[in-house]
Amino acid sequence: MFKAYKGRVVDASRPVRLYRNLTLVGKWYSVVQDGKVVAHVTALRLYDCRFVVSRKGRDRVRRERKKYVHAYIEGSLLGSFDRRNRFNEGLISYNPFEDEGFRFTCTMHVSASTFVTEASVVDVKAEAIFAINAIAGV
Repeated sequence: MFKAYKGRVVDASRPVRLYRNLTLVGKWYSVVQDGKVVAHVTALRLYDCRFVVSRKGRDRVRRERKKYVHAYIEGSLLGSFDRRNRFNEGLISYNPFEDEGFRFTCTMHVSASTFVTEASVVDVKAEAIFAINAIAGV
């Protein structure tokens, strides 16, 4: 599901940032362009993705034991998630209290403790985040 926010329009020709919105009921993600939330989605497909975690933001979350927006996926829009095409090459997760960055949690190709920094395609949906052709970081 895709809901525009405050009548704003997503420019599909430009990259977006996507982060998990913890204030909305259910599992929603906020889509950000030019520093403003432009939409909320329950599922989305991105390509040419980067996984970003602000070190200072993560440290603040750990210190104050509150959740602040400090981690996101940046990429270009490919469209809504199609349940018939499930990418399961790498399941991705992030927990600011345990992890330094986004990490693989279930994959056949790398250790579950390996962090991911980039991916060709990312499917974000309520249940999980899947990446294909992901690049592991250090």
